[in-house]
Amino acid sequence: MNFQDLQTQYDKRMEECGGDFREYQKRYNRHTLKLTLLNEQSGEEEWGEHSITFFNEDNAINHLSVVGEFMELLAKEENRSWGYYHTEQKVVDNILNPIKKIMEGKN
Repeated sequence: MNFQDLQTQYDKRMEECGGDFREYQKRYNRHTLKLTLLNEQSGEEEWGEHSITFFNEDNAINHLSVVGEFMELLAKEENRSWGYYHTEQKVVDNILNPIKKIMEGKN
């Protein structure tokens, strides 16, 4: 699609939305972040009930980056003892402090 075609499409869609940009975002700029567990043997998603739809790409990307960072922290060798009754505070801090910095805008 060239620029003129995109502009025509945008204008038509905005007219459908009554000129309301937020309504346009909800209808035409959705991005869904979905967490799934994929069984590599069967190729099937065995678990994937968690998803959230954002009305703009930037929010979706920002949330995806936080989820990705969290997953990487959980999987690090030094952090793998989480989830047990005897989880050391150091492991909890290793996982949560970087996420906290991201959420506070300090990272």
